[in-house]
Amino acid sequence: MSISKQNRAIRVAVITDSTASIPEHVRIAAGVNVVNLHVLAGAQSFQENVDITPTECAQLIAQKKPLTTSQPTRADFERALQQAWDAGFEEAVLVLISSALSGTVSTARTVAEASDRTVQVVDSQTSGMALGFAAVAAGRAAAGGLSADEVAAAAALAAAGSGAYFLVDSLDHLRRGGRLGAAAAALGTLLGLKPILTIDDSGKIVVSSKVRSRAAALGHLAQHARDAVEAGASGIAVHYFGEPDRARALADELRREVQVPVYLSSASAVLGSHVGPGLVAVTFA
Repeated sequence: MSISKQNRAIRVAVITDSTASIPEHVRIAAGVNVVNLHVLAGAQSFQENVDITPTECAQLIAQKKPLTTSQPTRADFERALQQAWDAGFEEAVLVLISSALSGTVSTARTVAEASDRTVQVVDSQTSGMALGFAAVAAGRAAAGGLSADEVAAAAALAAAGSGAYFLVDSLDHLRRGGRLGAAAAALGTLLGLKPILTIDDSGKIVVSSKVRSRAAALGHLAQHARDAVEAGASGIAVHYFGEPDRARALADELRREVQVPVYLSSASAVLGSHVGPGLVAVTFA
């Protein structure tokens, strides 16, 4: 990650993590920078967005390679903050993946407490572009010249109003990674049910509803997005991992129906390693 010199009116650096899966043009426009998580394949460690792409990660899963993931290291965060100070920023806000899903927030807080500058850490209690929208809101607040406290509050407000609903081909990846309980995962094998998952208020993955077919599940995802726009959401993102066609069709459908931006982006390699190929998700804020 590199941080370019910024307008001196912008005092606060905004940094998120790579699970936010923000489309690159959106990230750049919002002035948001990224610390990457890691995908581990045996003794090999890959920094996502640097050493491994989501497509390459999906290929490893298809080859039955056992994968695990790792949060950014303390050195990763220290490096990101030093780059921010070198670029002329005076404070920083870190907007990060749910602490119920990753130790990223814990590591970031340790680094923030040791810093001699103001560094705020926001536990978004979500991930994907639900997290990404919160980071973008923080970036826009920082561009408006607000303080770290105010930027962090903008991120927290956006995260609290966000939502994420998703469908996967198999719940086994989430079960093996400890992100979903065995009882909930068993639903995927009972009576052909297609559970729709969400991230609850505590930042954990839970079953939101159960439907009988993939077509019905995709219809439910679309309805969640429509309802979110009706309730005031200002943006929607549709994620995929592996095969993009279903997600692209869903994004196209929503673009015809709603008057807010609808983004299409792959879930990050780390997220993909936990959900497996076949993911379709809608997130909004």
